[in-house]
Amino acid sequence: MRYDTFMQNVSLLSILAGLFEVSFEDVTIADLSIVARGINDLWKLSKTTDTLPPHMLSDINTRLRAWIPAQPNPVDFIIPAFETMWRVVAITVAYTHADPLARTVLHIFLTDPTAAAFTRSDSDTPSVEALITETIRLHPPTRRISRHVTAGSTQVAVADIGALHRDKGIWGADADVYNATRHQHRTPEQAQALLGFGAGTLKCVASRWAPHAAGIIVATIADRIADGIEIVEGKGIGTGGRDGWEGWSVECVECA
Repeated sequence: MRYDTFMQNVSLLSILAGLFEVSFEDVTIADLSIVARGINDLWKLSKTTDTLPPHMLSDINTRLRAWIPAQPNPVDFIIPAFETMWRVVAITVAYTHADPLARTVLHIFLTDPTAAAFTRSDSDTPSVEALITETIRLHPPTRRISRHVTAGSTQVAVADIGALHRDKGIWGADADVYNATRHQHRTPEQAQALLGFGAGTLKCVASRWAPHAAGIIVATIADRIADGIEIVEGKGIGTGGRDGWEGWSVECVECA
């Protein structure tokens, strides 16, 4: 299966089950794929046009209403949770699937996926929180944030989060390298520079739960790797997670 398709499907199913208590038995892989791919395509189209194909939205909502009948327009509730989640999951798995230490950390976390276990680390091993944070540092879901500021005249203030997260003056010479252990001894300047979810009163509310949820999904996938699925690498890590997965796939080696 295509890597991005697998990560989208797993992330969407986790959201449906975790947030909306949808039973796995009520969801087919075919419908799951249509909804996951459709949401991703709609999101990309929304960046280039104000007119979205009505049939795409109808196909998605028809299936979502069957799973979440209490919501009249369920895609509005699914997109905020799904669109960033699957990308963070996909990138974290790509960075950690061949790292024995990271997989051990994820396996231990999955046996006790609490908030305390999510942040737990020692001098030799990063926490699961650090694994997710490093993904968001290198591949922030939003690379630039702009705000209109009115002070006599209207100005647009832009924060270049992508550049800040890779600033060698802040993160060191290996700023472009995935290294979760850097967060075990983070400086105040580095902590302040992490703006993957924004900051202050405009900070995204998902910052309270999304990293932990992503950690659980990544840990579950890591456990399945131990049980017989294989990640086949392609040309590199996806650019921001949405695109750039050419050649990547998930293969079943010894799946039950």
